[in-house]
Amino acid sequence: MTKIIHYAIAMLAVMAITVSAYGQKPKLKVGKKAPAFDLPNSEKTSFDLKKTLDEGKNVVLVFYQGKWNPYDVKYLKKLQEAKEQIEGKNAVIVLITREKFSYVDQLRAEEGIDLMICNDSDWYIMSAYGVAYKMSKGNLPDKYKSYSASNAKHTGSKDDMVPVPATFVIGTDLKIKYMHFDWDYRQHPPVSEIINSL
Repeated sequence: MTKIIHYAIAMLAVMAITVSAYGQKPKLKVGKKAPAFDLPNSEKTSFDLKKTLDEGKNVVLVFYQGKWNPYDVKYLKKLQEAKEQIEGKNAVIVLITREKFSYVDQLRAEEGIDLMICNDSDWYIMSAYGVAYKMSKGNLPDKYKSYSASNAKHTGSKDDMVPVPATFVIGTDLKIKYMHFDWDYRQHPPVSEIINSL
């Protein structure tokens, strides 16, 4: 029954995502409470947002599309370089993607990414945070064919759903302290902004 409800929610989310998503306002705002979640991670355990916050840690939550996206990989490397600085500010970096763990493992090995990566294959958390986005020929006229094929290969799904590469800094009170949201998949926030928000 739970799976049916989740599926229904996901389908409603798809209906709410228009072909020309660019320019729409983000669902969440600074000062609002972030949706809690518990997802499987690359350490073969699970990550519980609420539990981590209750332990006194802030969370830098970053959604990324996949190993196939060079803009994402470049940014993840920057986050990796800033890991010690961010952890020194009493925070942990958590990445969320739809990619299968086999590709996540490749990313970690090939690019030296030593960050926690969670899997949201059915994009429930993407929807909760308002970052679920459907690729189409209309919004990616030059890249759609190759990006769609890569996403399908890495996720095992042909639904063309990816996350907007958004970033949220979540405080121990579960409130959003900082966020960066841009429909342009090439845009990510300066790491210095994230550090300064902690």
